[in-house]
Amino acid sequence: MTHRPSDEPSRQSNPFRPPGGPEAGRSDPGATEARPERGSIIYLLACLLWCGLAIKMIVLRPILFSLFADFELELPWVTRLLLHPAVSILFVMIAVGLVLRRLTVASIESRRRIGWRALVLALVVILVMAIGFGLPLFSLMRALA
Repeated sequence: MTHRPSDEPSRQSNPFRPPGGPEAGRSDPGATEARPERGSIIYLLACLLWCGLAIKMIVLRPILFSLFADFELELPWVTRLLLHPAVSILFVMIAVGLVLRRLTVASIESRRRIGWRALVLALVVILVMAIGFGLPLFSLMRALA
């Protein structure tokens, strides 16, 4: 028996459809579309979190610096590091870098990885800020009580 192309079903591959739709055994053809959207949301969340941290440091640093200077507290090295003006500039540069990185990175997978790393770094920074600013404030409240 000879093989004729007309015996096979005519399936043309669509270059705009991801490989492996319902014909490949998948029940949900839109399942591949949720992952890039989640990567963009993670990246957006990381950008917003870093912008918030930068604004917080710009506003909070002078207030806490004057408070600690008024009471002449002995500050831990973490607090002295956080009160340095370069840290505020660093936070602003990270936030601006994340926002501008969106323009240069075309791959959604790369943005997702950058977003996760930026989120983890932001959470570590929030923890360090809570410890760095919290310890002197608690010792100040204890001294005033």
